[in-house]
Amino acid sequence: MNIKVLVSCCSDYGLKEKTDEVIKEIGIDATVEKVKDMETIMAYGVMKAPAIVINEKVKSMGRVPSKDEIKKYIQDEMGV
Repeated sequence: MNIKVLVSCCSDYGLKEKTDEVIKEIGIDATVEKVKDMETIMAYGVMKAPAIVINEKVKSMGRVPSKDEIKKYIQDEMGV
């Protein structure tokens, strides 16, 4: 599973760390990449960071979702 955390210079708010924690808790094999490049972020149609992209699908933008929400996004992509 490929997960991208899209952030601007000052809009991380711990989203990558929270996502890493969720992955560890549910025990899946996933890569979490922090993306700061604005062209890449805009290519996803994200207008407000932070955002989370799972398997190339934008799941949340403009806020930091809870760990439960991140877990649900991941499980949805796994078909669970």
